[in-house]
Amino acid sequence: MGSLADSNTAALEPNANGAFCNPGQTKCFAPEWAIVNYVEKKLSKSDYLTLHNEYFDDIKGQRTGTKTRYSEHLLGWGHWFGSTILLRPELRYERSYDNPAYAGGTKMDQLIFAADVILKY
Repeated sequence: MGSLADSNTAALEPNANGAFCNPGQTKCFAPEWAIVNYVEKKLSKSDYLTLHNEYFDDIKGQRTGTKTRYSEHLLGWGHWFGSTILLRPELRYERSYDNPAYAGGTKMDQLIFAADVILKY
């Protein structure tokens, strides 16, 4: 969730558990917290709906590259073709509350349609 650091932010620090730290910093503390909720409803033997909500606070901006609070709301559908192929399209809305974190730091929110196909073997 959130934006990746762009060229104006600090580089990803090795051994810092994925935190963006200031150059030359020997230790990096990147506080954050999140809460997530999933609700799924089986519609048939082959179909289910997913509702996903998440709140994430990147307190110093060292996890995503932007210091802000985020929320994400997702509606997804899963459809099994037999027992080996799962199609999962989703519609997701993401919002940053304190600073613009999307489209190179110019927008506060984004709407995404995505899908994947999982092959079980």
